[in-house]
Amino acid sequence: MVKKILLLSISLSLLTFTLLAQEDYSREKDDKYSNDKSFSQKLNWGGGAGMQFGAKTYIEISPKVSYPITEKLYVGGGITYIYYKFDWDKLIGYGGVSKSSVYGGSLFTQDMIYNNIFTHIEYEALSFEYYDVTISDYNRQWVGSFFVGGGFRQAFGKNGYLQLMLLYNLNHQALSPYSSPWVPRISIFF
Repeated sequence: MVKKILLLSISLSLLTFTLLAQEDYSREKDDKYSNDKSFSQKLNWGGGAGMQFGAKTYIEISPKVSYPITEKLYVGGGITYIYYKFDWDKLIGYGGVSKSSVYGGSLFTQDMIYNNIFTHIEYEALSFEYYDVTISDYNRQWVGSFFVGGGFRQAFGKNGYLQLMLLYNLNHQALSPYSSPWVPRISIFF
């Protein structure tokens, strides 16, 4: 399985670099990528967040940082923290309240392949609790997800941009924090 994931990752990277080599770079370069800028001035900070309150409470904070290796190639990482609480009495009429946290981190790379369209490869490791029927209690486990996909980036302001992505989890399994192998994401960077 690891060999298949590695082979697919290398294939996607080669495809991306092939597409980049054929693109016309006549556009004016953004000042953010100038060689005159320091390392910290080139960093893009952002991420995503989400909230839901009621019988199902969900709070997510996912800060991320990326760095442009070139004008088209970015590498980055982030951390994720999710708090959730289910009030089963309100949802189904019995069961009390259950709550837990999910936490972890990720490393990713993005290649701008055409104008605002990019490919995305990411490895994410999350620790979450699940009900283990073999011990009749909750257990915590780390699960790794290997995402491939792409998205669209819309610039705003001088250095800000909004990203819309659709990713596919190549390592999706029954015991996963994601209910589907397809994972949509929205992020903002500055």
